[in-house]
Amino acid sequence: IQSGNTGGAFAIDSSTGKIATAAPIDREVQSSYNLTIKAEDQGSPSLSSTTNFVIRVIDVNDNAPKLSQSIYKTAVQENTGPGQQLLKFIATDADEGSNSVPSFAISSTDFFVNSATGDLYTKSKLDADVGTTSISFTVTATDVGGLSSQATVFVALIDVNDNAPAFVTLSYTATILESVAVGTQVAQVSPNDPDS
Repeated sequence: IQSGNTGGAFAIDSSTGKIATAAPIDREVQSSYNLTIKAEDQGSPSLSSTTNFVIRVIDVNDNAPKLSQSIYKTAVQENTGPGQQLLKFIATDADEGSNSVPSFAISSTDFFVNSATGDLYTKSKLDADVGTTSISFTVTATDVGGLSSQATVFVALIDVNDNAPAFVTLSYTATILESVAVGTQVAQVSPNDPDS
């Protein structure tokens, strides 16, 4: 082999002409080899000729898709209805063809992800007033061979003023003396507002 044998990937048996791999082959490093092979006789003078031999490396699914971030963060107002897009997950895969196409899935029932595009949407109306102000879950990108990677997603719920204050008691009654001093506490009312 005169040229094109990058990294000594191939060896040729000088007596039989059989070409074999001599090192690990990785399509993601080099997808083809253009070898120049020289044949030379034992005559005097020695005569030779060359030929080109192209080896194309076929992809195998040996790389998992990689999400663009290990942690995704976003925020949404609590009264946002279903179908609001929040994020777009992006994954890349060093393989080629169908081996490089990721499918997306999430571990949350509060949101929906388009498995083909990676777009994340609200699935239902969320309420920060019931004690949940942040939701975390996992997104997984998987290729056709089952290789996958994951990332964590944090969605903060932004409280909106959607609740009127309500008094604990519907009506209050107090009795005071007419001679009470100015500034004397008469009662205390306790309204409750679930908004923050």
